[in-house]
Amino acid sequence: MRMIYFAITILFSLLSVFLGCQNFDPMIRTSSSSKKEKVAGWIWISENIILRDVLSERFETDLFNRQEDFTKIASIEITNINSEIQATDSLLYSLATLTMGTFEIIDTDYTFTVKYLDGIKIEERKFSGKTQMTMKAPMPPYIGLGTTATLILLDRYKTPEHLQKYCIEEQPSSIREIVELKKNQYCEEYKKYIRSAWLSVEPKIEQDLKRRK
Repeated sequence: MRMIYFAITILFSLLSVFLGCQNFDPMIRTSSSSKKEKVAGWIWISENIILRDVLSERFETDLFNRQEDFTKIASIEITNINSEIQATDSLLYSLATLTMGTFEIIDTDYTFTVKYLDGIKIEERKFSGKTQMTMKAPMPPYIGLGTTATLILLDRYKTPEHLQKYCIEEQPSSIREIVELKKNQYCEEYKKYIRSAWLSVEPKIEQDLKRRK
């Protein structure tokens, strides 16, 4: 009986990792601007290819129709990512569901470095952003709590640092692709973080651009 229960625990632990629902909170609310005529040929300059995709999607149709002149930006980079799994909150949420829920809450701080182009002069500014990702999945009694504790101790592959590593910096091995994610899946998950992180700093950059007028 113990072996059967152990096997069920392992099975649901794996399911919680691969099938868990994710919810992103960029820690700030932004107003969406209406999409107008498409701006052809605009390319955001960034070494981070995922950030470049996010910015392109965000501004490709309304860059020049906004009140703030984003064309004064020469480049945008993510220069720091620091994440932390919120162990206490994750365990409390699981207990609140009477041990029938698995939770993994990851808070991440980002630093965006923006280079402004002012004539021939380039000025550099840094902006801090924060996101929270919550992974949750239903579990049988007690297994939810056990799985939550296991994820807190062992699971780091859903942090943005890890996703960035195997999306941009390294090719995941065949074993890693089987155990964790394939390369395109790493990039998909990483892009969710970056999109949310950008939304947390975009209003600050807009305000800075207004100040420069």
